Amino acid sequence: MGKTIKYAEIEQRLKTGDMLLCHSVMHESIIIEFIEGSEWSHIGMIVRLPQYDYPLLWESTAFDNLQDVLLGKTKTGPMLVPLYERIRTDIDNLWDPMFAFRLLDKACTPEMEAELMNLIQQVHGGKFPEEREMLEIVIEGKLGIDSESPNLFCSQLFAETYTRLGLLSPERVPNSYWPVDFSSQGNVELLGQVKLSEELYLLAGGIQAAPENEVR
Repeated sequence: MGKTIKYAEIEQRLKTGDMLLCHSVMHESIIIEFIEGSEWSHIGMIVRLPQYDYPLLWESTAFDNLQDVLLGKTKTGPMLVPLYERIRTDIDNLWDPMFAFRLLDKACTPEMEAELMNLIQQVHGGKFPEEREMLEIVIEGKLGIDSESPNLFCSQLFAETYTRLGLLSPERVPNSYWPVDFSSQGNVELLGQVKLSEELYLLAGGIQAAPENEVR
């Protein structure tokens, strides 16, 4: 394991484009991590919006326990939720005991922000794929076929987002990626010599945040 940090130490440093990786103890996630040969089964991207004084997480998940900040309702699939609340509830529900951040060494430009908001608007209505559809989407990805389904899984959404932001080549289809590909264990190269930091690990005991950092 690399360097460990506390949430309060990292929150103010987080910016749009940074990455969150999650290790889970849930049955389905353990299978994914076993297949990947990795400790990561979920991935999301940090988003900063001017109307919120805390970081958000752009992710696609089967969980519907948090309200999407833009839609004002709970849903599965692509969602934008408070980062602290996602981590806090994952720990409290005994879903995920370990997380890691990878920080992008490029600031988000106004053009990138516009692309991100366009993408969110386009895919926000999608759901998390059911098991059979998930298998079909993954197989298509292995064959280099871009899925036409409006439903996306986590690393597919992350890859699509990075591609739209001009950080990832469009030559590889988004549904061919897994969370491990974006970890330091993976071999994904970003465009324009942009780099990601090594993993900064956040364990369950490091989540305590100051009251002003909690979602109000």
